[in-house]
Amino acid sequence: MSAHVSNLGVFVAEDSQPVRDRLVELINEIDHVAVVGQARSVQGAVDGILSSLPDCILLDFHLDGGTAADVLRDVRTRHASATVIVLTNYVYPQYRRLCTNLGANLFLDKSAQIAHVTHLIADLAGRNARSCPSAPQPRNDHAER
Repeated sequence: MSAHVSNLGVFVAEDSQPVRDRLVELINEIDHVAVVGQARSVQGAVDGILSSLPDCILLDFHLDGGTAADVLRDVRTRHASATVIVLTNYVYPQYRRLCTNLGANLFLDKSAQIAHVTHLIADLAGRNARSCPSAPQPRNDHAER
């Protein structure tokens, strides 16, 4: 009998359709990860995040109708357990400070660190699988007796 490992749910908020499509494609290639929603606007992101309660939120800084900061203000207090990654071409220190103060875990440069995002999400998925109660636990044959 095999144990069920739950997928890490990721929500993608990005105003550029081609970039969003590429991010979704890259994320869906990661084992034990599923994109649970996507949006191009602040309101779409807030509504989608609060209805899907993802494990990880990937936010572009500039969205239709506002910024990642607007999304963070609305969702962080109501969904504090999600890992939030802001991925943007606008890597100004004041934006980084604003987003981290509002609860973003990471603030990354889209042009230089987009490949790093898939590694981060894969790592989160691996930790999620290990912490899942139904996931097989590693054996430690060298445990002290």
